[in-house]
Amino acid sequence: MSTTTIVARDGTRTVLSRTRAPPVAAAEGPAARPVGWYMSAEVTGVEPEVALDDLVVLFVEHGIGALPIVDREGRPAGIVTKSDVLRVQCGARAGRRAVDVGSIHPRTLPRDAPIWEAAAIMAAHRLHHLIIADDDGVLLGVLSALDVVRWMAEAEGWGLSSR
Repeated sequence: MSTTTIVARDGTRTVLSRTRAPPVAAAEGPAARPVGWYMSAEVTGVEPEVALDDLVVLFVEHGIGALPIVDREGRPAGIVTKSDVLRVQCGARAGRRAVDVGSIHPRTLPRDAPIWEAAAIMAAHRLHHLIIADDDGVLLGVLSALDVVRWMAEAEGWGLSSR
């Protein structure tokens, strides 16, 4: 199951839980595991109009590096990262919103995509986060560069998986 908490501009939170997708089976060895095995399934997303200052609070509150920008149904429209926020910190912040500083039309993968494909996309496009979505385009989770590093360590025999 994945849970997405959507934070609106006024601070209200909506929780969406998904149980439609079957659990990701433990494939034989780390190299055969799909991204759904490694992604964070407890995700906080923000609506496009959430203010920059509220993004900073969410990053600190949840100890995360990226927030998917989603519509009310949980479909990803973009992603905003700590790096995006830092890039505009020196300029005027007043009136800035998630949609103003984040990346719109983010790269997404299905939860059954192979982890090596995610690693290749992240390396080729210099991405630290990928959004994982279901067949309807609804947010299921976020795969971070740290998740890919965990996969690499497991492939070398370091038993790090908490799944």
